[in-house]
Amino acid sequence: ATVRGAFGTLDRSVLSLFMSISGGDDWKNMYEALEVMEVQYRFFFLAFMFYAVFVLMNVIIAVVVESMSEAFRSDRQLLVNSELRARWAFMRHMHQMFDAADTSSAGAISLGELQLHMEDPEVCAYFSALGVDAKQVSHLFQLLDEDHTGSVTRDQFVRGCIHLRGPAKGTEMAIVMRQLQEMAEGLDYMTEAIVHLADGDHAELREERE
Repeated sequence: ATVRGAFGTLDRSVLSLFMSISGGDDWKNMYEALEVMEVQYRFFFLAFMFYAVFVLMNVIIAVVVESMSEAFRSDRQLLVNSELRARWAFMRHMHQMFDAADTSSAGAISLGELQLHMEDPEVCAYFSALGVDAKQVSHLFQLLDEDHTGSVTRDQFVRGCIHLRGPAKGTEMAIVMRQLQEMAEGLDYMTEAIVHLADGDHAELREERE
């Protein structure tokens, strides 16, 4: 390229500079075309190339990366909001089911009320989706009745259903864990009784020896 052909007019100069930074032509050819000019023109050309390649391109890349990051954050927030909406919808449905099961309006449901409520095919199908078999109503009631009072409050019902939410294996595991907990409590009681009896026997032996 000649200096007149590349930079002879304003539009040619703009086109040559654009081709230099966009790959339309090698910037080395443009630099060699300026060798017939004074050195400051080559200096300005190199300064332009440095700015265009290292500064302007970095700014463009930063803008693109920031846009992608913002899109990723938006997608993540969308997923979080979707999960929260699903959780609130589930909790609202559980409150409605508790109100339907609480036929006595006592603020708590008994085993009989839960069994009667589970006879509803829609309710039975919903709990089956949670992994709770309708035949395991007594086990379900034991899991929900955290304080062993024979009744389940609204908070216990909603909290327990949230814990049971998931595949059937999770519910079965919860039932097993509850049974193991009851067995552990029974073993603790038996251990205390045996220790108490053993202490009593030792005391009687000491009295006899004295």
